[in-house]
Amino acid sequence: MTKRWPNPWAAVQPAGQQLTPCQQGNADEWFATDSYTNQAAAALCHSCPVRAPCLKLATDSPHQQHGVWGGKAPQQIKELRLTNERNTA
Repeated sequence: MTKRWPNPWAAVQPAGQQLTPCQQGNADEWFATDSYTNQAAAALCHSCPVRAPCLKLATDSPHQQHGVWGGKAPQQIKELRLTNERNTA
């Protein structure tokens, strides 16, 4: 059975707009532990209309430790979060 996850971007996604790439695929692809699958999922993000708010959500939340968000793999998100923390300190 294919897992689907709710659309956290409803507030920024205009009504009637087609589903974002992460809404169309298998959720396991976005939360894979291997870098090959992470890269494939991240590549789909590049044309997504909510890529920027998605990445902001991931970098602003210390609880977001897993999955591809805004075209970035978990390690990249962690690095962005640390950079943001250093810049605001």
